[in-house]
Amino acid sequence: LLEQLTTFAKTGTLTKTAAALNITQPSVTRGMQKLEEDFGVQLFDRQANRIKLTPTGELAAREAEQLLTTSQTMLTKIQNFDRGQHFTIIGATIPGPLTLVPNRDDVQITKEFIAVDQISNALKTDQVALIFSDQEILDTTIESQYLGQEQLQINLDQFTTFASQSTVSFQDLA
Repeated sequence: LLEQLTTFAKTGTLTKTAAALNITQPSVTRGMQKLEEDFGVQLFDRQANRIKLTPTGELAAREAEQLLTTSQTMLTKIQNFDRGQHFTIIGATIPGPLTLVPNRDDVQITKEFIAVDQISNALKTDQVALIFSDQEILDTTIESQYLGQEQLQINLDQFTTFASQSTVSFQDLA
């Protein structure tokens, strides 16, 4: 019902709400009536062929949006935590160190690289237990350890266009 309320606040009509949620318009109408009954307040201003949120309804929709977001965050965190009970999940912002991780049944490596600005969130929400990064993680609630330096080497034979150049950049190789 809260999802119906937040969707109505975004779409503005019962018909669009029903379409967005893939349910019938009478189901949405009954849901809105049930919410008003449960809350014990008037959430909607009903006029002939028109319904809109009252100021109380607008507040209820904002609060419902926050509640749904918090609920989804909680669900994701619980699922991530449970997955972490069965596997050590390792992520990275760079590919190099992942080649050193042993292939074990109790270790999973994330398929996607983690954006540097998402490192703290990925660790705090149990998406991963460990992240390899090329920079220190500056968060007082996360332990960050320096492990070493990564080097990239390329082998160029005399017939390669880059062989005659004194330097080669990543852009040149792309």
